[in-house]
Amino acid sequence: MEFIILIKEIFNRTIKDLDYLELRKKLYLTLFLSFILTSLSCYLLYLFVDHYVFEFFAFSSQNKFVNIILSSFIIKFIISITQFFALWIVFSLLLIPIGNLVSSLFEEKIFDIVKEKNYYNFKKKRRSNSFIKSIFFTIKLFFVAILINFALTPIYFFLPIANIFIFIFVNGYLIGKEFYGNILMQFYHEKDIGRYYISSRKEVYVFGCLICFLYTVPVLNLFTPFFATVCFSHLLLQKSTNFN
Repeated sequence: MEFIILIKEIFNRTIKDLDYLELRKKLYLTLFLSFILTSLSCYLLYLFVDHYVFEFFAFSSQNKFVNIILSSFIIKFIISITQFFALWIVFSLLLIPIGNLVSSLFEEKIFDIVKEKNYYNFKKKRRSNSFIKSIFFTIKLFFVAILINFALTPIYFFLPIANIFIFIFVNGYLIGKEFYGNILMQFYHEKDIGRYYISSRKEVYVFGCLICFLYTVPVLNLFTPFFATVCFSHLLLQKSTNFN
């Protein structure tokens, strides 16, 4: 299928782009900032969860028999699993806007390097205030993601293993739209952005799911903002030939 060939080509080009020193410098900067912001977010999240959330799991009773049940291995195991998935979901969701913020700082430079090194014939000029618009767009989709994932919380808890796939498939759409939208906003108005979304919907969703998966993997999630920005830069530059 054509879109699978395009996805493979973009993925290969993204990996190959790491050979360029200019892009590697941006990669190191995004890694550093992602590490700092992620570490700070982890610490603040731990303080909040430990103080306000995990207290709800500290069950006790005046009845000795009930206390024995509550302190049993099975109950503690269920509580631990619940805590783990709750932290995993919240932390993964938190990393997405952080990653998008980090990538937005270098988005223009990364896009220009990708365009120049791969000899794309793209001459569209950037719109003014595109960075501010992308920030508001990121915040909007972040709250949409929070609401959707909050509604899916019972499914996440009661469908082990399947919850990981549900999380990726649901959030993949939002992540793809967010990263691609931030790049499109630099050059196009709302009407043209809609056309690009329609023509690229399959590629956007596949890359969105891949990026969502990478956000759930420790260490790899630090590379994800850079990877996503390069991938969607290639996607826009490839698709732009259809509209010129």
